[in-house]
Amino acid sequence: MSFHKSKTLYDGIVAEFVVMDALLHNQMLLEKGLGMSACVDLDNAPSFPTSDSHHDLDINVYVCDTGELQDTKTVEVKYAWNPQYPTFFAEITQLKSQTYAEYLVYPPDFMFYINGFNKMLYCYDGKEFVEGVKKNYNNRRTNSFDSADGVLFGLKDKDFGYLFSYPCKQNYFNVKAYKQKEIEIRLAASEGVSVKGSKESRGLPSLA
Repeated sequence: MSFHKSKTLYDGIVAEFVVMDALLHNQMLLEKGLGMSACVDLDNAPSFPTSDSHHDLDINVYVCDTGELQDTKTVEVKYAWNPQYPTFFAEITQLKSQTYAEYLVYPPDFMFYINGFNKMLYCYDGKEFVEGVKKNYNNRRTNSFDSADGVLFGLKDKDFGYLFSYPCKQNYFNVKAYKQKEIEIRLAASEGVSVKGSKESRGLPSLA
C-alpha cells in the first residue's frame, strides 16, 4: 500500500487535527497549559510536503483587540497506541535512510503526543523534550517495527519537559465528524512524496 493511503499517515494526520481542535476550543489549555493569554489561530500548512517548514502546526498569536500578529509558535505532533505502558517512544533515527527525526534537527516550541488507545493528549516543552531525548541517546533501542531507534520516556516525565495532559475523546469526535474532507486533502498531498532527512543534529553523532 502507498504511504499516503496508510493507516500510519492517517492516524498521524487525525492527531494533528485533534490537537488543533483541542487548543481552539479550550482557552484554559492555552492559558494554563501553554502560557498564552492572547488570541490564537492554528494552521496545519507546515505539515504539507510542499512546505519548507519542519514541523506540523503553527500557533499564530495575535493581539485580541487589533488582530495584529505577535508571534508564531511551532508544534510537532506524534501519534501512539499505548494500551498499558507508562512510557512513550521518542524516535531518534530512521534506520533505513540513516537520518535523524526532524524534531531533533529543528526543535519545535511544543511537542504533543496523542494516545489513540484512551484518547489522551500529552504536551511537552519542545526544547526540553529534545534535550531529554539527546541526553538519553546511549539508552536508545529499536522500535517494534525495526524501522527506527529511539528512547522511552515517562508519560509525565518532567525531564522531557512535560507540561500537561488532557482527555481529547470529544475532539476526536469533532475531527472525525467535521474534518474528513480536510483530512483527505492532506493525505492526498503526500502521494508520491519522499522526505529527505538530515544526517546531522546538534549534540548527536554525524550519520554521514
